[in-house]
Amino acid sequence: MKNQVIKPLFMWAGGKTKMMKHYNQLLPNDVKTYTEAFLGGGAMFLNVVDKFNIKKAYLNDVNSDLIEIYKSIKNDVDLFCTYMDDLQKKYMSVSYVNGDKTERKKFYLDKREEYIKMYDTWPKEDNGIERSAVLYFLMKTGFNGIWQSSIKANGKFYTPAGLLNHKEGSTVYDISNVMMWSKLLNDTDVELTSKDWSQVTMGDFTFYDPPYRDSFTSYNTEFGDEEHKKLIKRVEECEDGKTVWLCNRDAHDGFFKSTKATIETFPITYTAGRRKQNDDGSHEAKQATEILMYNHTPEKKQEIADLRRFMLMCY
Repeated sequence: MKNQVIKPLFMWAGGKTKMMKHYNQLLPNDVKTYTEAFLGGGAMFLNVVDKFNIKKAYLNDVNSDLIEIYKSIKNDVDLFCTYMDDLQKKYMSVSYVNGDKTERKKFYLDKREEYIKMYDTWPKEDNGIERSAVLYFLMKTGFNGIWQSSIKANGKFYTPAGLLNHKEGSTVYDISNVMMWSKLLNDTDVELTSKDWSQVTMGDFTFYDPPYRDSFTSYNTEFGDEEHKKLIKRVEECEDGKTVWLCNRDAHDGFFKSTKATIETFPITYTAGRRKQNDDGSHEAKQATEILMYNHTPEKKQEIADLRRFMLMCY
């Protein structure tokens, strides 16, 4: 896969694509088994398989609907894309004159209601592939990478419509990227699960990317400070040569400062999720600070320290 550029399947609030330039210099020297317990859009997984010849990957997300998309693409990508092509064709045929999105928004909302209504029926026909394709379509046309659910939607996906400004000749999704994901998931020994993070098998490199402590986005699960404390303890206490990373966003309340693990901070600009609203009504990307907590082996810690000393000498 090293000669092909695979992108995350969808925009995801809190996705780590922009963090790779910071992460790559801190990666372990070798990875044979990799674990990602909060998969989301899978940006870190893509980065790891590009850098290492991993033997086994444990990919998990407590959101079973999200994992069903990955399973559908792995198990029957042709049928998945058939459903997506049909949805795309119908959506692009909806009236969109002079930027009037009224009819497109109605199509989106109707499809969202159909998803909720047919949720329990679709799996009986094709093992949930149509259901996952409809969800994928909604995620690709929904609002800016946010996942929202609602009680009136029985806890299902209920994100508002996005910009819906696809021009004639454009596409809702990248079929070639979906096909590359299918090949990757089949060529790699991947275990896709949906369970609590604490039950996921740890690899020799484990990456935890839980919901942000100050996040607006709902991921269909409650994840409070007590759970974050358990994750911090996991990083601090993990031994046996395993590398464990935990990332989050700094809420500027000192929550992570007392840890015994090593902490790095990085400035980041978010383009997914909610954006800051200016006085004139316009929106701009949100500035924030990302935290990375890790427990590298003594050898790797020394290597990082030596690299930093070298960089300081260069300046």
